[in-house]
Amino acid sequence: MATQPTTKTATKKVAPKKASAKTGEFAKLLDSAAPIKLAPGEVVEANVVTKSKSELWVDIKGLATGYVPSREIGDQRTLAGLEVGDVVHGSVVASENDDGYVILSIRRAMRDRSWKDLEARFDAKEVFDATVIDANTGGLLLEVDGIRGFMPVSQLAPENYPRVSGGDRDLILEKLKQFIGKPINVQILDMDKTENKLILSEKLARTHETVESLSKFSVGDAVKGKITGVVDFGAFVSFDDGLEGLIHISEIDWNRVDDPREHLKVGQEIDAKIVGIEGAKVSLSLKQLKEDPWMKAAAKYKPGQKVTGTVARVTPFGAFVDLSDEIVGLAHVSELSEEHVENPSDVVSVGGKQEFLVLAVDPEAHRIALSIKGLKDPDAAVKRAASASTTKPSTAAKDLSALPEGILAKLSDAGFGDLAKLKAATLEELEALPGIGRVSAKKIKDTTG
Repeated sequence: MATQPTTKTATKKVAPKKASAKTGEFAKLLDSAAPIKLAPGEVVEANVVTKSKSELWVDIKGLATGYVPSREIGDQRTLAGLEVGDVVHGSVVASENDDGYVILSIRRAMRDRSWKDLEARFDAKEVFDATVIDANTGGLLLEVDGIRGFMPVSQLAPENYPRVSGGDRDLILEKLKQFIGKPINVQILDMDKTENKLILSEKLARTHETVESLSKFSVGDAVKGKITGVVDFGAFVSFDDGLEGLIHISEIDWNRVDDPREHLKVGQEIDAKIVGIEGAKVSLSLKQLKEDPWMKAAAKYKPGQKVTGTVARVTPFGAFVDLSDEIVGLAHVSELSEEHVENPSDVVSVGGKQEFLVLAVDPEAHRIALSIKGLKDPDAAVKRAASASTTKPSTAAKDLSALPEGILAKLSDAGFGDLAKLKAATLEELEALPGIGRVSAKKIKDTTG
């Protein structure tokens, strides 16, 4: 039970005064006045009248006495900073306890006020500082006016993003822990008081500044930059004193790239072309500053032509064949023999030279369709291929060769080399595969049906 606040009583006797008519009327008003009613959750203003080592008693506008237990004060710093006579704000926990006091919570009132301030900041898209208090492999935990928020790794500014080879979780955590105790400039990405959810973003806080700096650039511009990080899906590039872009693995070279680290190193200075600007996101390309070898393919390779190539790769759906001029064609499993082929390795082997028939050429899609079985009757094979290309999507969808060679190679690497497995895969599973983004994943699902 809370100790009741003590008051001093006067000992000097004073002669009673004769009640006036006005005094009598005032007494009637007091007698008829309804008792104070405070609803739980209501925030009231009060003055501190008594303070102990762990508790407070407050006067609520002369109408009631409030009691603030230690657990509802907040912390020792809050209590230490209060003196008798100070004004505090408390949230009503109970309108009356056994001793007749209103139970208040300064901690809850401060929390409610913090959420209101956060809502105002969210609506105003305000940029402010938040202190990092902890980290996990998913991101950073921060505190804003007593409210805990979370910043996913993806919402860190480019220069703070943990570029770790192979996605080593322990190394990611080690890099993120370096921010503990430091303030970070953030903006609220999402919030929900009822769910106690506060999502912060450093990247969003930089957006306006970055967008303004990017206003002088356009898609197609060439920039000079320096590689600041190389990861499985590409490389980060710093340019123009603080701006940063990403060269996706598919934009490193016209030929297939298995590992960006074999082509680019941190600190390497490069020339790149801007191929996309979306808000503060910049997409760069190395290959588009070079001549596309596939543009010459239409002039050099024609349907019905016989070519000799080296088998570079064998997959469940066919063989990739190195031709001259950095061109790679695909001989689909159905084109390797007139007989049914279960395993392409039974017909061709990596490193072996083989004659093929060119069935179709599509430079824009970077595709050359090749055939071994078509060598016996080239004209019929080319007509068959041309007819298949005009078949309704529902029929053509059953043929994986409709996909670009680059996508097929990535699917093979990830163990998704057969049609049944691709049909069973969800869009989200395909998106998660190395080198397969949302656009490619959707193309795969559209093709496989």
